[in-house]
Amino acid sequence: FLQIFLYQAHSLLLIPVLINNGGVPSITEYAVMDAFVYKGNISVEKAMKAFLCQNLLSHFLYRLNSGEVLEIRNIKASMEIGPEEDGALVTIGLTGDAQVKMEGEGQAMTRGQLKKKLNRQLTESLTKTAEELLEEPGMDLSNSFIRLGGYHRELYKKYNQDYSNYLECLSLRFQVDMNMINE
Repeated sequence: FLQIFLYQAHSLLLIPVLINNGGVPSITEYAVMDAFVYKGNISVEKAMKAFLCQNLLSHFLYRLNSGEVLEIRNIKASMEIGPEEDGALVTIGLTGDAQVKMEGEGQAMTRGQLKKKLNRQLTESLTKTAEELLEEPGMDLSNSFIRLGGYHRELYKKYNQDYSNYLECLSLRFQVDMNMINE
């Protein structure tokens, strides 16, 4: 029983915040509960990125800065945890099949150009979001702490009872490799 409690005690929980939108409930943001502590609210977009990194989404819509909207399906998120200088490095690999749902403005891009742009832009976006969330509200969007014991025993021993220090010493890296598919 104690192991289950400890496992759950350091879990990240994102709770939808609902408003009444003309008689229809709408999710406007997510409340962050991290290690049983309320840490504030985050946007739906940031919550979706956390769900994406935790392999909790079956599909994901993403808009490139050039305007194209891509639907990503068959999403698979993998995680590696290892040491880095004085902390822990979590590498999240994301793969999936992307399909254009809405064309952007301007010159049309080839599938190869779209793939390259999607992978680069999504990597940059996830990195920025992860850094922002680590700083404020102080959360790990990958929820890696609960997996630490299974991925790297030495890091688990080092941070076992020191979750806040783990968050301070945590670095996240993203490797995005989406496939472009035809409609």
